[in-house]
Amino acid sequence: PQIPDDTEREHALVIQLVLDQPQETQVEGTVAITFANPQEPEYVEVNVTAPGFDERTNVWTRTLAVSQGTDSQPAIFLLKLKHKGSTSQRITVDFYHRGRNVGSFVFKTAVMQPSVIRTGGPTGLAEDDDGTETESAVRGTATVVRALDGVRLPAGKPEPPVDVELRITRDDKTLHFTLHSAKAYVGYHWRSMGQVELDGLDDPSTFFESRIDRLSELANKPIHSLSQEDAADFQDEITELGIDLYEQLFPTELRQEYWKLLALSEQIQKEENRQMSLLITSDEPWVPWELIKPYERDKPESDFLAGAFQMSRWLAGRGPMQALMIQNAQLVAPNHDLAFVKDEERYFAALSQFGIHVAPTIGAYREFLDLAKTGGIQLIHVSTHGMFNQEDANRSPIKLQDRDLLPSDLSYRKAGGIAQDRPLVFFNTCHSGRLGFDLTKPQGWAQHMVDELGVAAFVGSHWAISDELAAYFSQTFYDTLRKHKTLGEAFHSARIAIRHRQPANPTWLAYTLYGDPNSRIELGK
Repeated sequence: PQIPDDTEREHALVIQLVLDQPQETQVEGTVAITFANPQEPEYVEVNVTAPGFDERTNVWTRTLAVSQGTDSQPAIFLLKLKHKGSTSQRITVDFYHRGRNVGSFVFKTAVMQPSVIRTGGPTGLAEDDDGTETESAVRGTATVVRALDGVRLPAGKPEPPVDVELRITRDDKTLHFTLHSAKAYVGYHWRSMGQVELDGLDDPSTFFESRIDRLSELANKPIHSLSQEDAADFQDEITELGIDLYEQLFPTELRQEYWKLLALSEQIQKEENRQMSLLITSDEPWVPWELIKPYERDKPESDFLAGAFQMSRWLAGRGPMQALMIQNAQLVAPNHDLAFVKDEERYFAALSQFGIHVAPTIGAYREFLDLAKTGGIQLIHVSTHGMFNQEDANRSPIKLQDRDLLPSDLSYRKAGGIAQDRPLVFFNTCHSGRLGFDLTKPQGWAQHMVDELGVAAFVGSHWAISDELAAYFSQTFYDTLRKHKTLGEAFHSARIAIRHRQPANPTWLAYTLYGDPNSRIELGK
């Protein structure tokens, strides 16, 4: 959108769900709408985050009525630039259907004086994805996102939405926090929770790199030969790391509200015998949110976020899947000297008794590319070594039998089978859940699998992990899924299981889940 450098003028941001993408759209993406009754409209809530602008009504949400086979009516936001002389501004648009995120899109505006009229619309300088300025013809300020029509609901009652979502949007080096829930008793409807400037952290990637290196050192310590004193010291060090992140990253408003959330979580645990679910949808790539440990001198003790909640993540883009039936599984385990890979091979071989077809184990580069292109698999489990490339996250390798596999190796053209099947992908490797950042968006294995290929869910790790605990984690995770628990319940159960086995080892905090915690992953018959 072209927005003149004029703090007195209002400019309409128009958002519409359409069947066919018009030529003048500035944002391309897909929002999947499910229709319970093709004769009845569905309602989609639109939320806009635009820190550089004021909105006339100060209401940043609208509701779209979407009927099958037709475009929706437009939602209009009247925006006014906050500060004269501001240049590029970041805008985030989130779509919610039945309480679930079905799409999030982030784009930048090029803010400047209006220029000459050409071919029926204003022309000016617009920012490309790489940050360069190019001349482009733009008709108005419409942001139109393509809708996917005709998707049907799965049989039976749909799963409930997540209990609470923490939405984190990024504007340069500023993080903006919002709490939201589709459940009235939780009490949040796009409520702002303040912001945090990352300038004080210098280079954010460097700030987190040193902490992740230390956590990797602790994870590589032998878990059976620690003295009680060493174990206590390690636990204390991990706790201090979590508290430090809380103090630096949680704004005042979120700190105050957190303890209310914690009390509600404890109430749900007592009354419903379940852990409260927390989904963090974030535009930044650096923070291991699982590690954060809230602490205030005058408040009761809180666990790490990953311990206190059924916690998962998602990235801006298409929404997460609600359900997946796993009938075909593939173990990727190169012939490396990982002590507990054989345990995973035996475990996967035994899955056949539960109605799952387990393909022969593969480990070579070409075998993986063939799998990615051909598809037909709903579960891909990778057990090998992994590393993180700080300079270019899209070149972070996982070790296969004959050569390294990189995220950049799996383009949509080469990995069409994965994109079509949208499987559960579990990288039981070190550093596979970490993200970097290029000029416009996060990058790395998690981003590539979730955003580029659209998998149902992705499991990875932020730092190095213990081989023994890694094998136990994955087996507990799959065993719990077979008991018909939700994705979040299974993941949290596995996390707590390895924590109990060795609480001084930070492997239990290393794991990260990208997916809807309330989704159902059916493992076999």
